[in-house]
Amino acid sequence: MKIFVPFDFGRTLETGMGTVMSFVLNSSAMFLLGAPLTPFTILQGWVGAFAIAVAINYLFPCMDWAAAITKNISNKTVEYVVRVAIFSFFEIFLNSVWCMANANVIQFWPQKFPILLGVGTITIFICLPIMMRVAGALNKEA
Repeated sequence: MKIFVPFDFGRTLETGMGTVMSFVLNSSAMFLLGAPLTPFTILQGWVGAFAIAVAINYLFPCMDWAAAITKNISNKTVEYVVRVAIFSFFEIFLNSVWCMANANVIQFWPQKFPILLGVGTITIFICLPIMMRVAGALNKEA
């Protein structure tokens, strides 16, 4: 029986991005909705958002969808930008709907989604290359 499971690049990347995106989207939504931003409420909201992000990543392979859609783009920079844009839309759409429905504030979703999409997409563009390096480094160590 294995006690230590080696790092897997994909799972490490998903977990790292899920951690960051859950914090960013949860904090942004709380701010936009006028919810109290205390360490406790942020942590409590993050835990729920992270659980939802993990479930979304298992149920809806958004990055796989984006990769399939962009596989024929020959320019790698354009491919990356389009792939991240598609991934961001699907991931943030699913996460924001699920989280706001879970918090019983779904009626505010249409007004808040464009802002969450913008904030989330910028976060993904910034954090994805960093998390890919971290996941790669952890995968090499295992």
